[in-house]
Amino acid sequence: MMDDHLSFSFRVVPWRPFVIAVTLGLAWPVHAEEPLLNLGAEAQGSAPMQPNRESNLPSDEPEVDKGGMTQKEKQANAEDQADKQKPPEWGYHDELAPRHWAELSPRYALCGEGQSQSPINLKRQGAVGTTGLPGFDVHYRETVLKTEFDGKRLKVNVPVGSYVRLQNRRYELIHYEFHTPSEHQKDGFAYPAELQWVHKDGEGNYVNVAVLFREGQANEALETVLSNLPGEMNQERVNEGVKLPATDFIPPSRKFYKYHGSLAHPPCTESVYWMVFDQPLEASVSQLTRLQEYLGNNARPVQPLKARTLLKSWPDESEQAADYPFYYTP
Repeated sequence: MMDDHLSFSFRVVPWRPFVIAVTLGLAWPVHAEEPLLNLGAEAQGSAPMQPNRESNLPSDEPEVDKGGMTQKEKQANAEDQADKQKPPEWGYHDELAPRHWAELSPRYALCGEGQSQSPINLKRQGAVGTTGLPGFDVHYRETVLKTEFDGKRLKVNVPVGSYVRLQNRRYELIHYEFHTPSEHQKDGFAYPAELQWVHKDGEGNYVNVAVLFREGQANEALETVLSNLPGEMNQERVNEGVKLPATDFIPPSRKFYKYHGSLAHPPCTESVYWMVFDQPLEASVSQLTRLQEYLGNNARPVQPLKARTLLKSWPDESEQAADYPFYYTP
């Protein structure tokens, strides 16, 4: 059962993707062509060197160009420039593990020095209840399922056209990805898996949304993904005829935690708005085991909250009526 302050409506438009509209905090009017989901949240070169044939230099002396740079130095400089274009490799194990990310490259300095890093431990008792937050609109299209595994994360790539709108700014849904176990924790406990929707605007700002998975009934949407896993690394698998709306992973209860954090992987860029649903989705033991066996451990450890404030989208007075979070049923 949904909370009293939620309004929910559903309708199908034949020539457009289905429409879902939900409002948290304020029961604003919903327009049919408006968002799928409204969540009350606050976001936020030089020329090639030619040999000097007139020179009397011995043949074993290095040849230099007009800039005074030897051929070896030019090659080293070119390799250095190429390295700057390609981000250093990182991972979740051994010398590439999260504890070493800051050492892999100066680009990844925030992974060790940042003050607003993700993921975090979501402590219900420490979160501040809020009401009347600005609208958070979700516009997701139903698209062909495209899966990809880069050796670190299983991603479902999404074409242009699905987005969230936050304070009149549009954040395009790039992909959503899976982690095992969950990256975020709740009251000190990790869950078997986590799904994260990654959104980005034209200026490089991120809005990430996440939901955790717990053991329970089989999950039809997750089964669709597991049945269409990519066969080769770094090769996108386009599953023609298979469509999976990203909204199929949104839990029935729209209560969520919100905080300002970072990307949970290098370069650990900060000023990322995070929203993590309070209610986990269920998936069968078999499904979660298959996902874990495919991905391995690809979760960054939780980071200290430091000076940040963790907010929740429901008022503090509702705490007495709420179930224990790990067994919460809306």
